[in-house]
Amino acid sequence: MLAVFLSIWSAAHAATVDFRLVVDRTVPVEAVSFEVDGRWLDAPYSVRLTDEDGVRGDGIWSGRVSGEPVRMMPVTLRMRVAGEAPVVLASSTEMLDVEGATITWAIDGNPRTGTAMARRVALAQSPRRMERFETAATAAGIGWFAVVFFYVAWWATDRRSGGRSRRRGRG
Repeated sequence: MLAVFLSIWSAAHAATVDFRLVVDRTVPVEAVSFEVDGRWLDAPYSVRLTDEDGVRGDGIWSGRVSGEPVRMMPVTLRMRVAGEAPVVLASSTEMLDVEGATITWAIDGNPRTGTAMARRVALAQSPRRMERFETAATAAGIGWFAVVFFYVAWWATDRRSGGRSRRRGRG
């Protein structure tokens, strides 16, 4: 009975860390590979990230590791290009919750040329969605600029003409 209780208790308190990496969708899966490695309670781990979580070719690579709950965990993101030595893109010590965490990076630069760097981001969005968001944000900014510009231009011409286009009321 005690063994059953301990196995249920230990299974209920396992921590899971999800790794996500946002890569430009023009980078073919065969060109590069990514892996995350580090130490979990003094035991080394290595997780190979794949582009097959959900939609293949969407640019979001993912992997997962599980174990006993920990508070902090060293993490190193490496990129391998065929025929070359692995390149460290990011390395940090991450703080985790009791249940685990989701650690997300985005790649800046082209991984095939070796000029890539990874940076931590809060949310993994596909590059296609980010492009749409950036386009919409730019269009909204230009629209507001136009509204403010025309309002200031109207106000300046109205002030220059002495304000005669508006009828001033009497008290």
